[in-house]
Amino acid sequence: MGNKLKLYRCIFLKENKDYIIGKDIFNSKIYNIKKSEETSEFKIGTDNSFYAVEEENGILFKKSILEVVNYNEVLKMAK
Repeated sequence: MGNKLKLYRCIFLKENKDYIIGKDIFNSKIYNIKKSEETSEFKIGTDNSFYAVEEENGILFKKSILEVVNYNEVLKMAK
């Protein structure tokens, strides 16, 4: 998990039942951010930085799904 962990900064565009759709402000890539306790403070129309693990889903049309990691867990991994 530690080697896949990455810092992201996204603008949140819209949300559905399971995901928040976000756009990376640096490379304009679209991500599906899996909803969880860590994403409860994310608001549509704002941007935020967060650590997440990325996974690619789909055979023909690849979809990038981010699973947000609690910042305290990131600090524990760094020690």
